[in-house]
Amino acid sequence: MASIHDRWSEHQPLDIRALLLSSDECRSPFSVTDEGHCDFRGVRIDASFHKMTVRRVDFSSAVLGDGQFVGACDDCKFVEFVCDGNLGREFLNCVFHKARLNNSVFYGKFLNCDFSDANMTGVRGRHIRFERCTFENTNLRKASFYDSTFVDCKLINCTIRSGSLAGSSFDNCEMNDFDLSKTVMARVKGLE
Repeated sequence: MASIHDRWSEHQPLDIRALLLSSDECRSPFSVTDEGHCDFRGVRIDASFHKMTVRRVDFSSAVLGDGQFVGACDDCKFVEFVCDGNLGREFLNCVFHKARLNNSVFYGKFLNCDFSDANMTGVRGRHIRFERCTFENTNLRKASFYDSTFVDCKLINCTIRSGSLAGSSFDNCEMNDFDLSKTVMARVKGLE
Protein backbone atom coordinates (compact mmCIF):
# COMPACT_ATOMS: atom_id res chain seq x y z
CA MET A 1 0.00 0.00 0.00
CA ALA A 2 1.35 3.42 -0.95
CA SER A 3 2.06 5.89 1.81
CA ILE A 4 0.17 9.12 2.24
CA HIS A 5 3.32 10.90 1.02
CA ASP A 6 3.61 8.84 -2.18
CA ARG A 7 0.21 9.96 -3.46
CA TRP A 8 1.66 13.41 -4.17
CA SER A 9 4.34 12.19 -6.62
CA GLU A 10 2.08 12.35 -9.67
CA HIS A 11 1.05 15.90 -8.80
CA GLN A 12 4.56 17.39 -8.80
CA PRO A 13 5.58 20.12 -9.23
CA LEU A 14 2.80 21.57 -7.15
CA ASP A 15 2.43 25.18 -6.08
CA ILE A 16 0.65 24.61 -2.75
CA ARG A 17 0.72 28.29 -1.87
CA ALA A 18 -1.09 29.19 -5.10
CA LEU A 19 -3.68 26.45 -4.54
CA LEU A 20 -4.42 27.71 -1.04
CA LEU A 21 -4.59 31.38 -2.08
CA SER A 22 -6.59 30.97 -5.28
CA SER A 23 -10.04 30.36 -3.86
CA ASP A 24 -12.16 29.81 -0.77
CA GLU A 25 -12.98 26.39 -2.22
CA CYS A 26 -10.73 23.41 -1.70
CA ARG A 27 -8.22 23.10 -4.55
CA SER A 28 -6.46 19.94 -3.36
CA PRO A 29 -6.17 17.15 -5.96
CA PHE A 30 -7.63 14.92 -3.21
CA SER A 31 -10.64 17.14 -2.43
CA VAL A 32 -11.79 17.10 1.23
CA THR A 33 -11.37 14.68 4.13
CA ASP A 34 -14.28 12.91 5.81
CA GLU A 35 -14.24 15.74 8.39
CA GLY A 36 -14.62 18.36 5.65
CA HIS A 37 -11.07 19.74 5.70
CA CYS A 38 -9.24 20.45 2.45
CA ASP A 39 -6.94 17.42 2.03
CA PHE A 40 -3.24 18.27 2.00
CA ARG A 41 -2.29 15.29 4.18
CA GLY A 42 1.21 13.98 3.54
CA VAL A 43 2.32 16.83 1.28
CA ARG A 44 5.87 18.18 1.40
CA ILE A 45 5.86 21.96 1.82
CA ASP A 46 8.87 23.84 0.53
CA ALA A 47 7.09 27.18 0.23
CA SER A 48 6.69 29.94 2.77
CA PHE A 49 3.15 30.60 3.87
CA HIS A 50 3.83 34.21 4.71
CA LYS A 51 1.05 36.70 5.51
CA MET A 52 -1.71 34.41 4.32
CA THR A 53 -4.76 32.89 5.99
CA VAL A 54 -5.55 29.18 5.77
CA ARG A 55 -8.87 27.75 6.98
CA ARG A 56 -10.10 24.16 7.43
CA VAL A 57 -7.06 22.45 5.89
CA ASP A 58 -5.71 19.07 6.98
CA PHE A 59 -1.90 19.07 6.91
CA SER A 60 -1.61 15.82 8.87
CA SER A 61 1.60 13.89 8.13
CA ALA A 62 2.80 16.81 5.99
CA VAL A 63 6.47 17.80 6.11
CA LEU A 64 7.52 21.42 6.25
CA GLY A 65 10.85 21.25 4.44
CA ASP A 66 12.48 24.49 3.35
CA GLY A 67 9.39 26.60 3.95
CA GLN A 68 7.85 28.31 6.92
CA PHE A 69 4.33 28.74 8.28
CA VAL A 70 4.07 32.40 9.27
CA GLY A 71 0.46 33.23 8.58
CA ALA A 72 -2.90 32.65 10.16
CA CYS A 73 -4.46 29.20 10.45
CA ASP A 74 -8.00 28.52 11.62
CA ASP A 75 -9.43 25.04 12.29
CA CYS A 76 -6.48 23.23 10.69
CA LYS A 77 -5.07 19.81 11.49
CA PHE A 78 -1.35 19.17 11.91
CA VAL A 79 -1.52 15.61 13.24
CA GLU A 80 1.94 13.98 12.95
CA PHE A 81 3.09 17.12 11.10
CA VAL A 82 6.88 17.43 10.81
CA CYS A 83 8.49 20.86 11.14
CA ASP A 84 11.75 22.33 12.31
CA GLY A 85 11.15 25.80 10.88
CA ASN A 86 9.10 28.83 11.85
CA LEU A 87 5.50 28.65 13.05
CA GLY A 88 3.76 31.84 13.91
CA ARG A 89 1.43 34.77 13.67
CA GLU A 90 -1.92 33.23 14.61
CA PHE A 91 -3.15 29.66 15.01
CA LEU A 92 -6.79 29.22 16.08
CA ASN A 93 -8.48 25.90 16.89
CA CYS A 94 -5.64 23.83 15.46
CA VAL A 95 -4.67 20.26 16.37
CA PHE A 96 -0.97 19.30 16.60
CA HIS A 97 -1.38 15.75 17.99
CA LYS A 98 1.85 13.77 17.72
CA ALA A 99 3.45 16.56 15.68
CA ARG A 100 7.25 16.64 15.53
CA LEU A 101 8.08 20.30 15.99
CA ASN A 102 11.65 19.86 17.22
CA ASN A 103 13.76 23.03 17.18
CA SER A 104 10.98 25.09 15.60
CA VAL A 105 10.73 28.81 16.27
CA PHE A 106 7.29 29.86 17.52
CA TYR A 107 5.87 33.37 17.69
CA GLY A 108 2.50 35.07 17.77
CA LYS A 109 -0.70 33.56 19.18
CA PHE A 110 -1.90 30.00 19.62
CA LEU A 111 -5.55 30.00 20.71
CA ASN A 112 -7.47 26.83 21.57
CA CYS A 113 -4.78 24.58 20.07
CA ASP A 114 -4.03 21.01 21.15
CA PHE A 115 -0.40 19.88 21.33
CA SER A 116 -1.11 16.52 22.99
CA ASP A 117 1.61 13.88 22.47
CA ALA A 118 3.65 16.36 20.40
CA ASN A 119 7.43 16.38 20.43
CA MET A 120 8.48 19.99 20.93
CA THR A 121 12.09 19.39 21.98
CA GLY A 122 14.12 22.57 21.64
CA VAL A 123 11.19 24.74 20.50
CA ARG A 124 11.92 28.38 21.21
CA GLY A 125 10.28 31.75 20.97
CA ARG A 126 9.66 35.08 22.64
CA HIS A 127 6.39 36.87 23.46
CA ILE A 128 4.21 33.90 22.46
CA ARG A 129 0.62 33.80 23.70
CA PHE A 130 -0.90 30.39 24.40
CA GLU A 131 -4.56 30.67 25.35
CA ARG A 132 -6.85 27.69 26.10
CA CYS A 133 -4.20 25.34 24.72
CA THR A 134 -3.68 21.74 25.79
CA PHE A 135 -0.24 20.21 26.33
CA GLU A 136 -0.83 16.64 27.46
CA ASN A 137 2.01 14.10 27.35
CA THR A 138 3.95 16.75 25.44
CA ASN A 139 7.74 16.63 25.28
CA LEU A 140 8.97 20.19 25.85
CA ARG A 141 12.54 19.26 26.84
CA LYS A 142 14.94 22.13 26.28
CA ALA A 143 12.08 24.36 25.07
CA SER A 144 12.57 28.07 25.70
CA PHE A 145 9.53 30.33 25.92
CA TYR A 146 10.87 33.76 26.91
CA ASP A 147 8.43 36.43 28.13
CA SER A 148 5.50 34.31 26.99
CA THR A 149 1.94 34.06 28.30
CA PHE A 150 -0.09 30.95 29.12
CA VAL A 151 -3.78 31.62 29.85
CA ASP A 152 -6.35 28.93 30.71
CA CYS A 153 -3.99 26.22 29.41
CA LYS A 154 -3.70 22.58 30.47
CA LEU A 155 -0.16 21.27 31.00
CA ILE A 156 -0.53 17.63 32.00
CA ASN A 157 2.27 15.05 32.21
CA CYS A 158 4.72 17.31 30.37
CA THR A 159 8.46 17.74 30.64
CA ILE A 160 10.23 21.04 29.96
CA ARG A 161 13.45 19.96 31.72
CA SER A 162 16.56 22.02 30.92
CA GLY A 163 14.55 24.71 29.13
CA SER A 164 13.54 28.25 30.00
CA LEU A 165 10.34 30.01 30.94
CA ALA A 166 12.15 33.23 31.90
CA GLY A 167 9.77 36.17 32.17
CA SER A 168 6.71 34.09 31.31
CA SER A 169 3.36 34.17 33.07
CA PHE A 170 0.72 31.55 33.81
CA ASP A 171 -2.87 32.62 34.44
CA ASN A 172 -5.52 30.11 35.49
CA CYS A 173 -3.60 27.13 34.07
CA GLU A 174 -4.14 23.52 35.10
CA MET A 175 -0.82 21.79 35.77
CA ASN A 176 -0.36 18.15 36.75
CA ASP A 177 2.90 16.20 36.57
CA PHE A 178 4.66 19.13 34.90
CA ASP A 179 8.43 18.54 35.18
CA LEU A 180 10.28 21.85 35.43
CA SER A 181 13.60 20.48 36.72
CA LYS A 182 16.68 22.38 35.56
CA THR A 183 14.43 24.95 33.86
CA VAL A 184 15.26 28.66 34.04
CA MET A 185 12.42 30.24 36.03
CA ALA A 186 13.60 33.86 36.45
CA ARG A 187 10.72 36.37 36.69
CA VAL A 188 8.05 33.69 36.10
CA LYS A 189 4.60 34.67 37.39
CA GLY A 190 1.61 32.56 38.34
CA LEU A 191 3.33 29.36 39.49
CA GLU A 192 3.29 30.14 43.21
